[in-house]
Amino acid sequence: MEAFDARFLADDHRFHQGYLTEERADLEAAEVLGLLGLDGPSRIIDAGCGDGRIAVRLASLGHDVVAIDADPDQIARAAQGALHRGVQLDLRVADLTAEVVHPPAAGALLWFTTFGFLSDEGNARVLEHLRGGLLEGAALVVDTLDPVVVAHEIGSDPEPIRLVSGDWVQEDVRRFDPVTERLVVDRTVRSPDSFTRRQLRLWLPQRQRWPSVLDAAGFDLVEVVEPPDDAWAIRLVAEAR
Repeated sequence: MEAFDARFLADDHRFHQGYLTEERADLEAAEVLGLLGLDGPSRIIDAGCGDGRIAVRLASLGHDVVAIDADPDQIARAAQGALHRGVQLDLRVADLTAEVVHPPAAGALLWFTTFGFLSDEGNARVLEHLRGGLLEGAALVVDTLDPVVVAHEIGSDPEPIRLVSGDWVQEDVRRFDPVTERLVVDRTVRSPDSFTRRQLRLWLPQRQRWPSVLDAAGFDLVEVVEPPDDAWAIRLVAEAR
């Protein structure tokens, strides 16, 4: 088992497909643009783009989108999505702890709880390298979770989360570690032919820590948004300085 497992596997993609609908992607893309506050078509970094569901929608609205993911299979899915929509994406298989986008962009997003699965040093490098690829005054949107709500909800209902997709079953046993400020998920996936086990650790600092975390990477925290339809989630809006 890797010390910090940040991979999004084909198995993970299988269990996400059921609720990541086209309608949801449309709504989330509109939300992203509202949080970025961009005036007209702009260059945007979709960091940890996954299958490109947000990136292709931003591109279809006239934006120049750099879509980055470490998983070549996800980038291949994003390429298919772009082809289906008839749009162009700057697709990159790259490590967010090392990639710096040039020329710099006017906005960036870390969406769908992409940020926080690495070591403290790795997480810091992701933010630093994103800052290196942004113009001064550019907005960064981070979609993450509220640790207070997460800890409370898991404490109230500690039962494993079980998802079924045909003959495949995914089970997540969750706990919140207040010392490391991490949501720890022990995930097992069973299929007729295989069984896998891995551990994911998502860093969820307390809200009052975010200004200093972002400051260290060259950002100022502007706003914390609580989406009305998801009690666990918070959206952080920061400005590159």
